Amino acid sequence: MSDGAPAVSVVIPVRDGEAFLAAAVASVRRQTWPPPEIVVVDDGSTDGTAALAERLGADVRLVRQPPRGLPATRNQGLRAARGELIAYLDADDEWTEDKLELCVPVLRAHPEIDVVLGHTRRMWAARAEPGAPARTRFTEPELALQLGAAVVRRSTFERFGAFDETFTVADDWDWFMRVREGGGVVVVRPEVTLHYRRHGKNLSNDVRGGVADLVGTLRKSLGRRRAAGGAVGSLPDLPSLADHLGAAERRAGPKGCG
Repeated sequence: MSDGAPAVSVVIPVRDGEAFLAAAVASVRRQTWPPPEIVVVDDGSTDGTAALAERLGADVRLVRQPPRGLPATRNQGLRAARGELIAYLDADDEWTEDKLELCVPVLRAHPEIDVVLGHTRRMWAARAEPGAPARTRFTEPELALQLGAAVVRRSTFERFGAFDETFTVADDWDWFMRVREGGGVVVVRPEVTLHYRRHGKNLSNDVRGGVADLVGTLRKSLGRRRAAGGAVGSLPDLPSLADHLGAAERRAGPKGCG
């Protein structure tokens, strides 16, 4: 990473993720701007996850805890991380190799921006044909509030709080809502920064629990906005990076001639 760039800590929460953890870490190491720190937080795994993490290399720091759930695991990783910028990656997902190069310079150059969010492609293992190698299929890029597609300032967590541990699967949705309600600046890059793996053990496969959590995030959001005396309609669309920078230039007005 270039001189003067803020330090980035990668936080990988995992439970029983032995099958995918090495691939997730490899995607971090393939970054064109390699981060100095990878924190793997093992949430009480019963498979070989912790032993694997210990073998992955000196740049991986393992933190272990009893099983407490994904939000608590993300919070533990935040406490353990040392960087000024925080980039999460679930252990079954992978980054594109230029994710940090796309996101970090934006935060470095524009201190008013709290979060840079890229696009996501879902991926899954396609059924192998006889005599042909297995292959991975990808969806078209989509904009989703995927924590793994973002890079966040640590100070943003200090302003808006960490993840709500009462949720099971929607803690990231709730967190993005709190940031946007509070006036935090989230900008969107058009490039794909995350490959979100679909498989039989995704937490999001719990449709009933996911719907319950989504309803809970909406209720809490409406409650916060009512308590603050603000509007309770839809939150504004997320601006693209180009739109945000254009709006900032318009607010600044024409430059003088000297």
